[in-house]
This record gives sequence, structure tokens and C-alpha cells, in this order.
Amino acid sequence: MLRAGAGDRLTEMEAAIFDAFLAVTSADGFLGVWLADLLETYELARDKGSSIAQKLEFLAQSFDGMGDLHRAREYFSASAEWFKRNGDESKAASMIVALAEGWVKEAIFQCSSANPSHMLAATFYENAIQTYRTIPRSERAAYRVDERIIELRSHLNDSGEKSLAEMGMISTPGIDLTQLIENSREAVRGKPLVEALRAFANLHTGAKVDQLRKDALKRMRQFPLQSFFSSTMMSPDGRVIAKKSGMGLDIESASDDEANIYPEMIRDHGILVSIVVRGDIWPALEVLLLEHRLREADFIGLAGQSPIVPKGRERLFGKALFSGFDRDFVSALHLLIPQIEHMVRIHLKQAGAKTSNLDKDGIENENGLSTLIDLPEAKRVFGEDLAFELKALFCDAFGPNLRNALAHGLLEEDDCYSEFAIYAWWLGLRLIFNTWWNAAQKDANRGAQEDNIP
Repeated sequence: MLRAGAGDRLTEMEAAIFDAFLAVTSADGFLGVWLADLLETYELARDKGSSIAQKLEFLAQSFDGMGDLHRAREYFSASAEWFKRNGDESKAASMIVALAEGWVKEAIFQCSSANPSHMLAATFYENAIQTYRTIPRSERAAYRVDERIIELRSHLNDSGEKSLAEMGMISTPGIDLTQLIENSREAVRGKPLVEALRAFANLHTGAKVDQLRKDALKRMRQFPLQSFFSSTMMSPDGRVIAKKSGMGLDIESASDDEANIYPEMIRDHGILVSIVVRGDIWPALEVLLLEHRLREADFIGLAGQSPIVPKGRERLFGKALFSGFDRDFVSALHLLIPQIEHMVRIHLKQAGAKTSNLDKDGIENENGLSTLIDLPEAKRVFGEDLAFELKALFCDAFGPNLRNALAHGLLEEDDCYSEFAIYAWWLGLRLIFNTWWNAAQKDANRGAQEDNIP
């Protein structure tokens, strides 16, 4: 700040810091990194960059030889930055390789220790892969970076699969659904077919977004420590499929932290789905099957008269609904999910939404359900509550992600009989039946009014 008014003081301070840096040994811990960072921050010792980079490399190798992998990684990272600043890209790349291999050593240690943690090892392998990816393309061939990434992905997948066995089950006290089950049975028992189907389709009103959000915020504020830490979602084969960062210390700002609120809403929705299926849908379906024998043609006829079903898709929707009614949820899901995606696309197009994208070659491709349901028109067409349920069930990695699991062949047979699968079928039936019922009532009321006209 003083510039010339400082005299030789800045030069003297620079020399003192540089001399202290050169005198650093491994016994000084992180001091070398801190002093190098100090010089970098204030743009000092620029003419001595090569010496600083080499000293950092020497200390990194010393710590690496001692098995102090954490300090070694910090020094390798700092050395890479100084080599890069000096224009030595090749040497900088070699430091990044050493940094990545430090993560690999950490992973190997976690797998081979007395108390192995494959979950931690998977995280370290992932860090190694991400570090390798920062190496410029021009330097990758010299260090076999692409081949090494493939090798590390294999180790990552192996650790991911083994980490599933390390997860323990946390049990909470059970919920008595006896009365709920009996109420759902009584709701459909002894009624004519149409009335029974109407009661079945409306056993549950569906998710309420405002309430889910309010409950999630209340819990985050009541138990802030629970949301303070980050969390990771893993697939059944051990892959990391979603991550949620920690909320932070500012509890009052939680209402604006959508990245943390939304996963909590998805989690609560999953709990709700489980209760609704076990307490409402499945018991009532058993009664329906005992008292009424519906045919595939009946469901095709229902779909054909429902205004929400796109023209030409009546048979596919009808077959899907009949399969679920017949408790063949494998067939039901494989038929229903693509048709729901098509239904969403058609109604958004009719509302003026752009449902496709144009690639660089001028080829127009239709967007998938995950993209469609995030369009602003989705809430206007389907309502906020239904749009949320469609996303929570079919498109979100924090939920069952049924659409993407089905599209990529990841859906196991058992998954087709999960609470989420049964709820998805019931939701499809609810949409089709209620839109048919509302249209039929509207026509009946219009006809009655016309009959009363003199």
C-alpha cells in the first residue's frame, strides 16, 4: 500500500519469508505450504518460483515416504500450482499424478486395515479419478491417464458394491395400521363397481407439496445437526447416484436452501407412499378382486373415455391398468411408465411448451420425462402437487427413479412389486378414473340442464 514509501521493508520481508521457507523440514508440518501460499497471495518471490516448486515437491515426497498421506497431498497440490505458474506443464502434471495416487494409497489402506471401510475407499477412489481428470489433454498420454482412470473405476465399482454390506439398518418403532387397513376395506366393500372404483381411486388425496415442505423445514430447524452433514445416495449395485451437501450453520436461511429441502421432501414422500400402499391401496385391492372381476376390455374402455389419455394410447393405458389390477406389476410398469411420459409430453405441447431440443447437427430430439417435468408449464398444466409426485416417483435419484431405472434396464423384478411401483400404478388409475368421472359428471349435468330448458 505504501509503495515507495515502504523503502526496502517489503523486499526484506520477502527475503525473510523465502529464507524461512527454504529452512522448512518435514518436522514443521504444514508450515511450508502456508509460507508458499503467503508468497503466492501477495505475488512475492516470482523470480524464485522454480525453487519453491522443487522444495514443495521434495517435502511432498518426504511425507509420502513417511506414510503421512494427508500432508503429502497438500504439498503435491501446492507444488503443482507453482510448476504450472512457472509454465512447466509437464512437471505440474507429474505432481497431479502423485496427488491422485495419494488418494489411491489412502483407499488401499482403508481396504486392507484391521477394520476395513470400503465406503471410505470408494470415496478416495472417486477423489483420485476426479484429480486425474484435471490433467490437461496434452499431458495425459505421457502418464497413461485414461487407462488409469479405467482401472480406478473398476476399483471404485468393487468398493461401492462391498460398501453396501457395511451399511447397518436403523429401525424405528412400528406403526399400527390395523384401523387404517380396515377403513380402506370398508371404503370399497359391498359397493357397485363404479362406486367401488371411485372409492379405491380416492383412498388417498395424494401428496401436498406445501405440507411436505413445511414438515421438512420444521424438522431441519428442530434437528439442525441431522441436516448439517452431507449425505450420499447409493444404488443397489454400490454406485453413488445422488449427493446432498450439508445445510450449514445458518439455520434461519434454511427456508431458502432448496438443495437440502427437496431431498427431505422426497424422503417424506417415500414414507407416505409406504404407509398408503400398505394401509390403503393393497387391502382395498384385495376386496376389489374378491367382489368384482374386471376384464382388460373394461380398463381399455375406461382409458378411451378419459380426457387425460392421449388419442391412440387407450389400449396401452388399459392394458397397463388391467395388469396392475391383476397384480402383474412387472407388465403394468413396463407399459404404464412410457405412456405416462407420453401423456405428460402431449399435454405440455398442447399448453405451448417446447418439449424437444435441437442438437448441433440440426436433429430435433424429444426430451425425457426428467426434463419435461421441470418445465415451468408442468406445474400450470398438472398442478404443483401432481407435478411433484411425477418427479418424485419417476425422475429423481433421491426417490425410486422408476422411469430412469426402467429405461436403462436397472429395474429388477422385485422392484416392480415395491410400494413405489404399486403406488405408481394406483396413481395412473387415479388420474384416468377421476378425469373420466369428472368429464362424465359434467356431461350429465349439461344434459340435465338441457332437459330443463322449455
